Amino acid sequence: MKENFIIVEGASDVVILNEILKLTLSEERYKFHFFEAGGYYNAITSVRPILDLVSLDSKVLLVFDADTSDPRRIQERIDFVKDHLSYVSRPKNFNFFVFTPNIDVEIRPITELSKLKRQHRLEYNEKVQKRIKENIDSIMKIPVIQSIIDFIK
Repeated sequence: MKENFIIVEGASDVVILNEILKLTLSEERYKFHFFEAGGYYNAITSVRPILDLVSLDSKVLLVFDADTSDPRRIQERIDFVKDHLSYVSRPKNFNFFVFTPNIDVEIRPITELSKLKRQHRLEYNEKVQKRIKENIDSIMKIPVIQSIIDFIK
């Protein structure tokens, strides 16, 4: 079983990515450990300790939102991550992925649900899971989702 450690910014990212990965990758072949870091900078600083702790054949993914549609600012965020993580000694086992402007917008079937996120967490989670199941074929065509799955495989 291939273990994957996925660092995300927040709890809703865990719900979304876990549902997509469960529907697209065999739970018998892949195991996912999610780490909710509590924000962009915390997610970046979580990479090193997790890489130090996991086995050499495990993969570590950092998934974060660009929080903008401005190409220049997106590139600045990517460059910041690259600079901050330039010490990664196992590049084959680590990669990062960016949702532009954020995961709620890029995965269109769940965009309108983002208003529920702060007020009704359980209802939000249930509706997100349902929408993802109903729209998994179109979600699989999103380039960043394809890249995440390709890296895991």
